[in-house]
Amino acid sequence: FFFFQAEDGIRDFCLSRGLGDVYKRQIYSKSRSKFYSTENDKYLVYANFVEGYGNWVAIRSAIRKEPLFRFDHFFRSRTEQELSKRLQSLVKVLEKEKEIFDKAQNEKALKKSLEQKQNQVSKINKGGSKVSKNGGNGDSQQKKKKKKK
Repeated sequence: FFFFQAEDGIRDFCLSRGLGDVYKRQIYSKSRSKFYSTENDKYLVYANFVEGYGNWVAIRSAIRKEPLFRFDHFFRSRTEQELSKRLQSLVKVLEKEKEIFDKAQNEKALKKSLEQKQNQVSKINKGGSKVSKNGGNGDSQQKKKKKKK
């Protein structure tokens, strides 16, 4: 396990997956606010999951009760409308990330299926028709045996 530090200086505890992590966060960094921190955004998405979408009063009270934000006056003082707008922008970012992820998965699957088909074709071309020990074609030898019977 490694602590991953992205270009924005935020550390996350996760398994190291290489440089791909830095590039994944570029979409989020474009929509980042100078007022909302990454912790604010993460908690807002989490509270939305726990309390349910549209339950802004419960989400706002959950933010106010959370000890992590006891000194974050800006985040604690947001209205339901402001929280709603921020969450909508975060959902758009998450949807874009999902589209990119799905596209990459589809490309991988397509590439894998093409490689499998190429392997099958190359096996067929390499195998060709089987030649018997007598030097003739294996199919013609079987036909001769059938004629004799």
